[in-house]
Amino acid sequence: MSDLNPTNDVNLFGETRVSSEHPAHSENEGTEGAQGTAAEKPATNSDLSNDMPTATPGNAQGTQGTDHSPLGNEADPCQGEPLPAKVERPGFAVHYTDFLLEDNVTRPAGLWWHGTRQWGGELIQEDIRIADPIEVMAISRDEHGSNFGRQLRFMNAEGEFRQRVLPMRLLSEGGAELRRELLDMGHTHSLSHRAKLADFIMESRPEARIVAATTTGWHDNARAFVLPHRTLGNQDYSFSADAMRHSYFATRGSLEGWRAEVAGRAQGNPILIFCLCVALAGPLIWPARQQAAGGLGFNLRGASSKGKTTGLQAAASVWGSPQFLRPWSATGNGLEALAASQNDTCMVLDELSQASPFEAGNMVYMVANGVGKQRAARTGGIRDAQRWRLMMLSSGERTLASHLSEAGKTTKAGQDARLLDIPATGRRYGAFDDPQGMAPSDFANAIKSATAEHYGHAGIAFIEHLLRCDQDLPRLYHAIMQDPAFSSESDGVASRAAGAFGLLAMAGELATEAGITGWNEGEAMEAVGICFGLWRAERGSLPPEVAAILEGINEFIQRHGDARFGSLYPDSSEPRRTNDRAGFWCDTRAGRVFYFNSAALREAARGYDIRTIAAALESAGWLYEKESGKRSINKKVQGSIQRLYAVLPQELGA
Repeated sequence: MSDLNPTNDVNLFGETRVSSEHPAHSENEGTEGAQGTAAEKPATNSDLSNDMPTATPGNAQGTQGTDHSPLGNEADPCQGEPLPAKVERPGFAVHYTDFLLEDNVTRPAGLWWHGTRQWGGELIQEDIRIADPIEVMAISRDEHGSNFGRQLRFMNAEGEFRQRVLPMRLLSEGGAELRRELLDMGHTHSLSHRAKLADFIMESRPEARIVAATTTGWHDNARAFVLPHRTLGNQDYSFSADAMRHSYFATRGSLEGWRAEVAGRAQGNPILIFCLCVALAGPLIWPARQQAAGGLGFNLRGASSKGKTTGLQAAASVWGSPQFLRPWSATGNGLEALAASQNDTCMVLDELSQASPFEAGNMVYMVANGVGKQRAARTGGIRDAQRWRLMMLSSGERTLASHLSEAGKTTKAGQDARLLDIPATGRRYGAFDDPQGMAPSDFANAIKSATAEHYGHAGIAFIEHLLRCDQDLPRLYHAIMQDPAFSSESDGVASRAAGAFGLLAMAGELATEAGITGWNEGEAMEAVGICFGLWRAERGSLPPEVAAILEGINEFIQRHGDARFGSLYPDSSEPRRTNDRAGFWCDTRAGRVFYFNSAALREAARGYDIRTIAAALESAGWLYEKESGKRSINKKVQGSIQRLYAVLPQELGA
């Protein structure tokens, strides 16, 4: 099929008419679709671009755009007389303006079927309007060579052009799902001839090929960064529309306004700089650390109304609108979908206490590990689990451990290692050090207002800088990790945390180098180093797993010391009866020693096995005595030999 010259099409919109089954019909019969707003925007030939051809199946033109963001009302037509259009019969054609056929009747813009049929023994022409203007730009597939689809370019009800990649499976069962998707995005079609819309898409054969990315973030070995409405870098990649809704990646205002009113106000405030660095660090997880999945979370902990949420609002403005900041009140499946939709960026969640205490621990594990639940496919096979890389920034008035205790659960070392608590409200003015001449409440409100006016630009500018950057990012990350501010301790949790804080500092310094933040060189490094110090001071010298075990045992002794422990050497021949015995006690020069039986020790340190508990007691110096090669000791009690653990509690952290 040869393309029709778009200069033959003059007016973009007019009254929509669908041909009837009879050759004689009224001009208004079958009216639908492109009236209203769009009809008020006619165009002249000069407004039509060459990338809007009249297309027919078999040779539908496919072009690879330079941007997948909304294209705007490109035609923006002016009033003019419709001109005759050349059509090939039978076949589909896309007309972007009103046009004339051989009968000199003005027909409105849209996707048309031009055919012939027998009527009364004669061959007559048949012209049917199917839908508003739409064309197939390219054939798409995913990175694994499956899930084929089509990149569509169409006119919505406001007269604006949009591009979306829709999977071909939406065409099954008559294409009802595809039409539903298009209707949701503002594209309308004829109900009488809706089946022909699916035929047009199925039969189109554009030459262009693109990769339909099912997640945001890096693709093509970090040469393309895909966002729901835009691709940065290699334009052969485009976001699939399956999960496009409610991502809240959006832009408003300007980068200059954001730099002055958001990043500028963060200067002199380490907690605010830290929050912005967390938001910027997500795109570095793959190119700098070569980490295929996962990430790390940071929880700003402190009193209410002290500036924690202000920091989260600033972080959300890096990537999108204020709605980019979500509440913790979500199910595990909901949080999994959110993490996958924000791959290689940052997930910002407010108020940890809103999460279910029964699910919060597992959700922290899932987000930080970067892998969703394994699910079965409809056919009985295994569906690919969703994967992601991102940083998570959270806030709450208490720690994860305190929140889990509501459900009778204890925090595990792995959870503490994946959601690092930062005491954020102990600065001079809550979470602020320098409110820049304002009252702290006014300062917070100024930042909140600025994040509603300027957002979404910093993240895009940072990605563009990384795409242009010729630095060896893994080597630069290694150099930052040699800084004394991020020296890691011997245990794995501290080493993991140091690596994450180092990545934040790298993100802040790279953004400063690119002119995105307006900060001084070294300012991000200093602020992140301060927050790393706050985390280390809060954590103490003991690994979190050991600290949790010791705290559980100490609390058990405080609750049950008199009721469930009896004297190891009672004065009377008939000792006092002890219900649900946990063990015995004995006073020594070093203090009172509690001899636990193994069942009570597991009860005190719930969630840990006896070997781990005994090893923690030994490493902390809480074992008063033990047999050679063992961590327990045999004691003769009430005429029988019992194996017990001699625990002498010390000051926690000593």
